[in-house]
Amino acid sequence: MSVFVVVSGKQYTLKGMIDYIFDDLGHNELIIDSGYLYVTPFSTLEDMLLTKVIFNNMNGSEYEQIILSLDGYEYKIEPPIEEEYEYEHYRNASSMFREVAHVIFKHTNTQLVYAVHANTYNLHAHYVINSVRKDNGLKIQLNKKALLDLKADINKVLEARGFSRIKSRYDANNYYEITE
Repeated sequence: MSVFVVVSGKQYTLKGMIDYIFDDLGHNELIIDSGYLYVTPFSTLEDMLLTKVIFNNMNGSEYEQIILSLDGYEYKIEPPIEEEYEYEHYRNASSMFREVAHVIFKHTNTQLVYAVHANTYNLHAHYVINSVRKDNGLKIQLNKKALLDLKADINKVLEARGFSRIKSRYDANNYYEITE
């Protein structure tokens, strides 16, 4: 089963979180893909902060982090990627994670950046989403209903690409409950 986790933006500053997901050495040089929606690669932090400034909404949480992990038994890339079969799996996973980024945007209407990591037993992506919506400047609200709707749409992408559905996870200290 795939795992979907939303972590409140309290672990790092926005800059620290962006730096973390793109820290190639810290991830054993196994960042295998990345993407950007409504930010530029070389000014991601500045673009997100500018949205907050334009709407005068600098208070509170700076970001939310969404992690999508694929089942380690179902899908794992063992670098170096040498076989054509492994390349095809890489392309399929990268395309799926990119499609999920667009699903997250559809639900939140916020700028986002993501990186796909292969440094653990299971392939996973970290999505860092701005806490301020780009259309109206309001803070995003990731309540239980919003998360269940997002999870349902991500499950459609996973199933269409041949990956297992999301199982729910809850940790009272760090994560939002997303069980049905």
